[in-house]
Amino acid sequence: MSSTGKKSESSKPTIKTEPSIPSSSSAPPPPLPSPPWTELPDHLTANILQRLDAEERLKSAQLVCSSWWRACKNPAMWRVIDVRISRCDCNEFENICCRAVVRSQGQLVELKIAGPVSDPLMHFASERSSQLRCLTLELGIPCPIGVFSDLLHFELKITVWKQFSMDVLTLNYLILGNPLVFISEGL
Repeated sequence: MSSTGKKSESSKPTIKTEPSIPSSSSAPPPPLPSPPWTELPDHLTANILQRLDAEERLKSAQLVCSSWWRACKNPAMWRVIDVRISRCDCNEFENICCRAVVRSQGQLVELKIAGPVSDPLMHFASERSSQLRCLTLELGIPCPIGVFSDLLHFELKITVWKQFSMDVLTLNYLILGNPLVFISEGL
């Protein structure tokens, strides 16, 4: 204390404050490092993405990054196509089949479709698939098998599209549970 009885300014307690928050005008934080999958060589990216279902590649994988988009656009990725209605919305099933066939750019060698198959879809595929060698159709009949407990004969009428030239045609008949395989050189 001073001789006058007052405290000096320097003897006041100091109050600590938090460091100031930078204003919005400061520089943005540095970008995060690239995800490691963007650095993979294209052939490895394609190998990984081929393990996904056609529906997944068309609906989501190609949207992840530019390298996945490039890989999903590569026709070699679409040489074998397996599309199942159980993995997509019924309303988009035929559209997904068509988009996958288009992506093959004529390099399609094997097509598997598990779901309703329309004549326009088959004609669309046949016009764009000159290299197709194997076609598998899994036809689900929407009725319980118990209804046909006394069934002795079952007939399946197949329209063979002349545009298709293939080595093997497989029809998996879900109502019977056994695949019917037709092997012919001149289908």
